[in-house]
Amino acid sequence: MPPQPRPVMERLMEKVFVDQNGCWIFTGSKKSGGYGGILHDGKVDYSHRVVYRHAIGDIPQGMLVDHRCSVRACCNPEHLRLVTGKQ
Repeated sequence: MPPQPRPVMERLMEKVFVDQNGCWIFTGSKKSGGYGGILHDGKVDYSHRVVYRHAIGDIPQGMLVDHRCSVRACCNPEHLRLVTGKQ
């Protein structure tokens, strides 16, 4: 029997560095624009979206997860908020 895959948050947090501003900088693979990307449920997902869903909850249809700190590689849930595309 093959080993069970490790939980995504466990794998993600192994690739996080906390900087002096409290940003959780994802040091793993980057997707377009400098956003962190991690394999989750068979596809690469943005690290900040994975953390948001884990720590805060679902992301409603049409909403985006924004970085209050303006650091694209940050995935600290305290730095994340939901916004519309217009915001």
